[in-house]
Amino acid sequence: MMLELMTLGSIAAASGQWARKRALKERVVRREPSVPDAVDSPELHRNGQRLSAASAALGLSAASVLLRTPVLGYVSVPVSLFAFLPVLANAGRKLGKERAINDQVLAATRAAVCVAMGYYGILALDATLQSAGQRLFLRQEDGFRKNLKQAAQQHGLVLPVDMPLQPDRRQIHAEQTAERAAPWMLGFFVLTIPMMGVNRAAAFLTTTFGGHLRNLGPYTSRRVIHAAMQEGIVLMQPDALESAAQVDTLVIDSRLLEGLPQEEVHGLIDGLQRQYRVQVLDAAAQHIALGELQASGNKVAYLHGPEDELGRQTAFLCIACGNRAAQVTSAPILLLGDGIRQLPVLLALANTFTQRQRFNFIAPIGVDLVDIATTVFLDFGLIYSVLFTYAGLGLGVVNNHLEKCKGNPISEQELLPVPAPIR
Repeated sequence: MMLELMTLGSIAAASGQWARKRALKERVVRREPSVPDAVDSPELHRNGQRLSAASAALGLSAASVLLRTPVLGYVSVPVSLFAFLPVLANAGRKLGKERAINDQVLAATRAAVCVAMGYYGILALDATLQSAGQRLFLRQEDGFRKNLKQAAQQHGLVLPVDMPLQPDRRQIHAEQTAERAAPWMLGFFVLTIPMMGVNRAAAFLTTTFGGHLRNLGPYTSRRVIHAAMQEGIVLMQPDALESAAQVDTLVIDSRLLEGLPQEEVHGLIDGLQRQYRVQVLDAAAQHIALGELQASGNKVAYLHGPEDELGRQTAFLCIACGNRAAQVTSAPILLLGDGIRQLPVLLALANTFTQRQRFNFIAPIGVDLVDIATTVFLDFGLIYSVLFTYAGLGLGVVNNHLEKCKGNPISEQELLPVPAPIR
């Protein structure tokens, strides 16, 4: 009990300090109206209100225990539920419209359990961590859209800046896995109450089994897409990275290699042939080869110049190269600036994207299994399970910051609302 109280108190103190810093920042922003990028979007503003409310509820809950004043705990409940409104709304839609159960329904159920059983501090902690996580994702999305808009203006492109990123196959699989697991977890919660009690049994309500990829998938996509923009690589379609990661054959228009030193050409081709089947063909032969390769089951990336319109209907993925490629809006990927020289960077980024998505799926599931094991065998309570589930989410976020692309980390500064210039 003492350790749980110390946990609540520490988080409440940290939340209070964050709230004070946020209030100071907002006062500074209001005094400096000439910086429009510093103004929060409406959704980010609402999230800030919910996070402030959750932090206040956490402080009230900790004070209720320290001062032995139960009324403070009661007051914290509606404040916590206000912060939990997005989760409750999502759960209501899932149950009402789809007649299904997912991790959002489990989260709403554990909120109801906390209210019914008087776990007001755990409810406030859950609401605080949930709101803080959403703020991270919303802030990154806001900065990403502004950076993408700047890239479009610099290159004269029409980019889908308002289009939400489409989930890739791994994210879809993860969300389906989470939906299959959620009814079982709800059932285990009900069945284990007589044996473990409500506090420990509620650990099953904190598991996601892949549901975190709903947030981590777009988070990873935005980071890697932005890293590509920093290298002069523009992705015209949200699923272009996933397609690039599936490519096994490269067909390169020989005209793209004209003017390059022979040593550089040989080095480039030799490096690519270690992982891919590579064919460098002239205009007369490449389109015939494209059809034959695709018909034989290969997933071909066709690299062409900005004027070439042929081959786009037969290739699995088309990549336009050269400074004038900005005018070729039908190609999913544009290699601007250095053109063909940027191909290894693009392929490395696609591989990084795949590795990160795999980690986003596996790591939180591992944390879920540790959560269940510690609850069953070590008598850990619900407060630890809540911390475990957000630790799984945090692992995915941290992994996106630790891994490196082309020898350089993708820094958080690149994704702040004030865009960085593109080289």
